[in-house]
Amino acid sequence: MDISSVGGSNPYTNIASGQRINSAADDPSGLAIAKGMEAQTSSSKQNINNVANMSNLLNTADGALESISNNLQRLRELSVQASNGILSQDDKKIIQGEVSQVLSEIESVASSTSFNQMKILDGSFTEKNTASSTDGSGPKISIDNTSLESLGIKGFDVSKGFDISKIDEALSKVSESRSEIGSATNAFKHATNNISGKINNITSSMSKIQDANISMEISTLKKNQILDQYKMQMQAMLQNNQRTQTGMMADFKL
Repeated sequence: MDISSVGGSNPYTNIASGQRINSAADDPSGLAIAKGMEAQTSSSKQNINNVANMSNLLNTADGALESISNNLQRLRELSVQASNGILSQDDKKIIQGEVSQVLSEIESVASSTSFNQMKILDGSFTEKNTASSTDGSGPKISIDNTSLESLGIKGFDVSKGFDISKIDEALSKVSESRSEIGSATNAFKHATNNISGKINNITSSMSKIQDANISMEISTLKKNQILDQYKMQMQAMLQNNQRTQTGMMADFKL
């Protein structure tokens, strides 16, 4: 008797695949539950990718803001230098030459920094969904505008009347933006850990539903093999008995 022809769960197939459910007939309800868990796992893995992408964007923004912060620090140094009363107007104009270069660099970083072809420091990156949940929702991320106008230092000129506190205010705005980015990045790290834990738990549950108990399957296989051998032996004995009875009847007739 070929056991592979028997309906229901097949030890041969289960051992080969390592799974207890290889078709809907093996366990209809178990299969439905496992497929639902599989969908959750797939979505959760995409959630992790979404969080990673947003984290990479925030890292890009933070790097650019660090550059702007450094330029603002240099701008403040130049402003303090230009405040010295012994400097002539010509001296201040020379200092203003570097100030203009620094301002141009800040504006360039603010207007050109992008991620996946999206500008992220010009004020256009607002209320962007993270999609860190399986239903596609999640925290919304916005990044402040760091243009010269937004920072309040557009047209800053040390050769004329100027206010160093404007530079301090700009530095404060940039530091606040970096602080918000840092908080969001840390939150994403925690979210990733939570999602990973969820995936592990679901995967463990799926394993309990789907995976075959190999030792049990082997035991079942051996038991079936023994039963098959017994049936074959019984059939052989019956056939032998039938032949013996047929021979005896023939001898009796003679």
